[in-house]
Amino acid sequence: MQRDTTPMPAGAAPVGLFSAEVVADVCIIGAGPAGITIARDLVGSSLVTCLVESGGETPSAAADALARGASLGEPIHPPEENTRRAFGGASHAWDIRTGAVNPHVRHMLLDAEDFDAHPWIPHSGWPFRRAALAPYYARAQLVCGVGPFDYAPDIWEGPDAKRLPFNAGRLRTAMCQFGPADLFHRLYREELRIAERAGRLRLMLNTTVLRLLPEADGRAVRRLLCVRQ
Repeated sequence: MQRDTTPMPAGAAPVGLFSAEVVADVCIIGAGPAGITIARDLVGSSLVTCLVESGGETPSAAADALARGASLGEPIHPPEENTRRAFGGASHAWDIRTGAVNPHVRHMLLDAEDFDAHPWIPHSGWPFRRAALAPYYARAQLVCGVGPFDYAPDIWEGPDAKRLPFNAGRLRTAMCQFGPADLFHRLYREELRIAERAGRLRLMLNTTVLRLLPEADGRAVRRLLCVRQ
């Protein structure tokens, strides 16, 4: 991986000279919840891992501005409102208040119907069923710091928590669980900081990937071109 270590003179083009090279067995682009989870798995192996993040330790307006974009098709919130370019990524934007002091985030399973192809939705349908995700869902429960991997309403129902009497033929009760919103950018940051000090991880903050450089046959990407803010 190449990265920019040369200060740019006033009026220079946004991309400067790329002179430094960082070598790793695995390079993860983005230190959001997904990238952090992969890095946590790899730092315990013999692989040299590099984690590249466009933002810094905490969100900043300058870094988030790089996420600006337009949505084609169904209108959604602008990308820069739902993502954060910082260590922890979108977890900085999770902010559901449940009565606790710290913010939380809501976790739900995809419905089985979400994997089906629907004629009114172009390109819909997954190449596998929800059951294929079950072992990964169970692992994700632990990573996200939530309760047991069981979303059946029966086990959560009690004398003081009765489900609403819906017509079962038309509506059904679905469960969600709330987990701590700061788990990735606080607890896991400390965990990976220890891995950095031990030499098992190279974390490159404020480093934006500009280009993927594939092999000649296009079957693998061996190098990245990055710029350091």
